[in-house]
Amino acid sequence: MLIAFSVSQDADLNNPTKTIQDFYMRYLSYVSNNTPATKPPELLFSKSFGDKVKKNAEICAKLQFLCGWNDHDPYLDAQEWDPNLNYTNSGITIIEIQPNIIQVKLNLFPSEKNERGLYRTITYKMIYENGFWVVDDVMYSDGVSSLKKMTDEDEDNKKKR
Repeated sequence: MLIAFSVSQDADLNNPTKTIQDFYMRYLSYVSNNTPATKPPELLFSKSFGDKVKKNAEICAKLQFLCGWNDHDPYLDAQEWDPNLNYTNSGITIIEIQPNIIQVKLNLFPSEKNERGLYRTITYKMIYENGFWVVDDVMYSDGVSSLKKMTDEDEDNKKKR
């Protein structure tokens, strides 16, 4: 389960873009090294987003099918990626598209030399909470709020139990 509640010591806490950039530098290094004994880097969530992710995970854990925030790698929006993926070859771009809205674009399969690649766009809504820039919501390529998706899914899954 990829629930995260800590932040890098190196992150510029006055800059949400730098917070996300620092995380992805560490995360893609972790992905490329893929050492099972190594703990993945963590990205700090707001209290409300962290509570929703935790609640969603608890509901999904009671079901006999995969669901929820952790049905894929939430930081790559994928279940598979190039085994040689790293920060440099991913072609990652991280920009602030609106105040405190950070967009990440990256190629998950840079070893495949086709024109299109397999790009992902992940957008983070950031807030400043308790002295840190934290993730308050995530939107993937479909543009739908993860908070909304988890809320809708939790309500549907409650009906199934």
